[in-house]
Amino acid sequence: MAQDIREMVNEFEKQRQTLMSVSMQRQQLQAIINGLDISLKELENTKESKVFKAAGAILVSRDTKEVKKELAEQKENNELRMKTLNKQEKNLVEKLNTLKTQIESTAKSPASTSGDTTVISSKK
Repeated sequence: MAQDIREMVNEFEKQRQTLMSVSMQRQQLQAIINGLDISLKELENTKESKVFKAAGAILVSRDTKEVKKELAEQKENNELRMKTLNKQEKNLVEKLNTLKTQIESTAKSPASTSGDTTVISSKK
């Protein structure tokens, strides 16, 4: 029984780290989307037919409509990725909650407290 709890706790920690990684990716992606929104608004407000676009370490003159289209496509792709990350994050939270419940119920069961097994507690 103690081995089962250890395995569940290890799985819980693994899933928790995955959740942290997914959350960080989601936050970074949101920052990118926000930047794209700002750029698209600026392009909407400009009357220029050409704008400069960064290409590595240089700036290149490009047609405003072309850049606007590229940025809109990037935003759309990033929003799709964001939906995927949101679903992944939701699934991980559900899985963590299930694991937490399983760990707690296993730790509280009479069979897990008999003998020389150690009950794992998150309180310090």
